[in-house]
Amino acid sequence: MNESYERLFTLTNNLFDTTDHLKLSSILDFSQEISGNHADILGSGYDDFIKNNLIWIVARNHIKFIKPISYMHNLKVKTQPLSQRFVEYPREVLIYNENNELLCVIKTVWMVLNNKTFSVETPNIYQNIDFGNINFYDDSRLRKLAQIYKDNLKFERTIIVTYSMLDHNGHMNNTHYLDFYLDVFKKENDIDSIQIEYVKQAFLNDNISIYSFRDDSFNYLYGYIENDLCFYIHAK
Repeated sequence: MNESYERLFTLTNNLFDTTDHLKLSSILDFSQEISGNHADILGSGYDDFIKNNLIWIVARNHIKFIKPISYMHNLKVKTQPLSQRFVEYPREVLIYNENNELLCVIKTVWMVLNNKTFSVETPNIYQNIDFGNINFYDDSRLRKLAQIYKDNLKFERTIIVTYSMLDHNGHMNNTHYLDFYLDVFKKENDIDSIQIEYVKQAFLNDNISIYSFRDDSFNYLYGYIENDLCFYIHAK
């Protein structure tokens, strides 16, 4: 039936970093794209939702690397929903190479927002999904990360949200936050896992102040708009 969906993607050079590894933001872009494709099939895609003033927003993403994603020509990407948990609609996204070897596992938590009232809604989207037919890699709940106090963070820079960063919902696309991570920490091919929490939407001309913190196990990146937390990332 429609319990899962997969696609083959052709890769272009601009999706890789200077070490020829697929950029973190590119990985999230594939995750976002295939999730949207599957939502269309299930009748809950952008065009279906916007008629009722509803949009999908991402609450958090987690990437677990099984193998490094170095230069290649094609990727197979597969997605399947996890059971709805209160206002959360989690998904699992699996990325394979051309030899069908699993490269990484992405857990992504989506929510449904009414873009007129800005309230979270819970439509019954998965009523026709038989979750017993899905072979999950890991169906445990992706929980929210604890935060680090701002006073413990190091200021890095301020980034202005430009027009090219916006998506069709009018806010900065969530993939750009991982470009910020790469700009601060430079290397990404030594990451075992990374999780990002989306707290507040960023809009055109917003100033995002970027802060970092490092310890023996993790790299941390935080973004604030004035005094409000916008996003934060923990990577190990």
